[in-house]
Amino acid sequence: MNSQLPDCVIKIIRELSNTTDVTNEILTEAVERAGISEDALLPFGMFDHPARESYGRRLLYENDKFSILLMTWNPDDFTAIHNHGVTEWGAVCFFGEAVNRLYETREGKVQLSRKDVFERGKIIPMHGELTHMMGNGGKTGFLTLHIYGSGTNLNIPYIRETVFLPEHKLLTGTNGPAFLNMTEIIEGDPEFFNGYTEDTLLDYFNLIKPYYSKNKRDDLLEKISGFEKNIDTYYR
Repeated sequence: MNSQLPDCVIKIIRELSNTTDVTNEILTEAVERAGISEDALLPFGMFDHPARESYGRRLLYENDKFSILLMTWNPDDFTAIHNHGVTEWGAVCFFGEAVNRLYETREGKVQLSRKDVFERGKIIPMHGELTHMMGNGGKTGFLTLHIYGSGTNLNIPYIRETVFLPEHKLLTGTNGPAFLNMTEIIEGDPEFFNGYTEDTLLDYFNLIKPYYSKNKRDDLLEKISGFEKNIDTYYR
C-alpha cells in the first residue's frame, strides 16, 4: 500500500480489504466512517490534465478486488456516455456540484432516462449495468472520489466497460477511461453505432459543445451543428 496516500483513503482500503462480501451499502458506510477530506485529496488532483482527456483521472489504489480513483473536473469537463462493465459494487463521492445523465436501452436505442445534479457531500452508489455520463457544468473545478469493486472480475485482462461516442457514431471498449473523443487514443477497432433517440442526441450535444469549444475543436463543432440542424442526417 502507498503510505503517501491520505489516511482517509487508507482507512477505506483496509476496511474493504478485510471485508469478504462487499455491497454498495457496506461500501457507503465504510466511506462515511473514513471521513473523506477534500483537502487531503487535493494534492492528488489533475486539474492540469491534457486537453485530449476530457477530465482528470488518477488511480490511487488498485488490487484484484477494487480500485480507487480521483477524478478532477474543470469547467466544461465531461465523460462520454459509458457503463461500468463488470463492476459489482461501487460509489462516487462528490466535492462539487456535478451534472449527471442516466440512460437506458429500449428497442435497441440508447435513451436518456434521468437528469440529476449531485451536490457536494453526496455519496452515490454505482454498479456495472448503470449507463451514464457526468461532468462539470459550472464555473469552478471540483474533485470526485470513485471506488469500483468486484468479487471475481476486476483482474480479468480483457475490455471491461463500454464507451459510447455519438458525435462519431461509434462505441468502443475500455479498461477504465471514458473520455470524450476517445477515437484519438483508443486501442483496437471501434464499432459503428448510431442507436440513440433524438432527444438523447440533442441533450448530449448540448452538454459536450462547451468542452469542444474550449479546446478549439471547430471540426467537431461543425459536425455536431450539422446534426442539430437536420437530425435526420445522423441516422444515414
